Amino acid sequence: MRLSNTTKLFNLITFYIILIVSMGMLGTYFSEYLSEINWFGDIDTGKIYVDSGKKVTIWGARHYWYLWGVFFLFVSTIIRAIASCDNYYRTLINESE
Repeated sequence: MRLSNTTKLFNLITFYIILIVSMGMLGTYFSEYLSEINWFGDIDTGKIYVDSGKKVTIWGARHYWYLWGVFFLFVSTIIRAIASCDNYYRTLINESE
């Protein structure tokens, strides 16, 4: 089975998004100094939610890398689905002529 150019393009885009996000998340583990001052990690505010009893923390860089990575993968998947449907529709139109 041969992949279409659209499929190849979106596979490449998805691969690059995963690669960039993985590099960004791994980069947050490399610096000892930045880890010591808790620049990359989550920040414990010392507060506790009243209703659940869980600690209140502020997200660090790893959470943001993951959040934005998943967001861009979701957006690229939606665009890929639209492009694939459009390509399939054009194929059906060309076959019917």
